[in-house]
Amino acid sequence: MAPNPISSVRDKSATVGFQRRLEIPAIAAGAELQYDVDTSPDIQALLRRFGSANYLQVVNLDAEPVEVRPDFVRGRALYAPGGSVVVEDDTMFQSFSVVNLGNATTTAGRVKIIFGAVRPGAKSAPIDGARRWY
Repeated sequence: MAPNPISSVRDKSATVGFQRRLEIPAIAAGAELQYDVDTSPDIQALLRRFGSANYLQVVNLDAEPVEVRPDFVRGRALYAPGGSVVVEDDTMFQSFSVVNLGNATTTAGRVKIIFGAVRPGAKSAPIDGARRWY
């Protein structure tokens, strides 16, 4: 029997990384939504498997600017103006909050957060003769 290529991809992705996408509900102007181990089953699954996340992407299709704060820390925030995509893949976090910085309520589903843990595979190619982990 021929090997199933789909199951081998699933097996590899289970050891290499984890990714989830959240569609953020409407947020009133100046309000903040928090996602942590107590409020999000996706965060619970991530922490149970990898301990922390290291990839965060904000897709803001709304007109209002938003700010995403890893671990609720304002100094580490990602600012996403309306109609933008912002990616951060070099920061570790275990929770995050989304703040509406605009003057109007955001539209439900127009702000999306993609987060996860990305781990290099065991067969990652060495760069300049040395293996580098990012």
